[in-house]
Amino acid sequence: MSRFAVEDNPYEDSAAGYFMLNTNYRNDPTDHEDMLKSHKAAAYFAPWKHKIDRLSKGDCVFLYQSGVGVVAFGHASGKLEKRPYHDDPKHNDEEHYMALTKFQEVVPPVSAARIKDVTGANYQFRGTMFSMDGESGVKLLKQIREAPK
Repeated sequence: MSRFAVEDNPYEDSAAGYFMLNTNYRNDPTDHEDMLKSHKAAAYFAPWKHKIDRLSKGDCVFLYQSGVGVVAFGHASGKLEKRPYHDDPKHNDEEHYMALTKFQEVVPPVSAARIKDVTGANYQFRGTMFSMDGESGVKLLKQIREAPK
């Protein structure tokens, strides 16, 4: 997955182990709240839901709220689960999700501008999910852990 891509390509792959996932807040705030409450990474409807399918056990997933920044992170459980979107049987298996272990909320959130400063990378936050290189992932985790609470 290109960190410089302008368009969201749901079929990109990467094995870096660090991912930024948009919580879908702008489309439906209840999706965002569910991810935080349930400690999970989720995406909805094809082709975007298939991005979750590519997460591997131990991958670090940063949950990003549009206009706010990284609000939480955790490590992918490796067990893909599917359910009807908003429990509506008309949308069977349209939510793909994976539990996040070692889940932590990030207070204060780390803004997109700060992420770019810390990593030195010009990430675009418009897509559903993108990979980060290992060095950037480590730098972002360090920023989160060292930020004053």
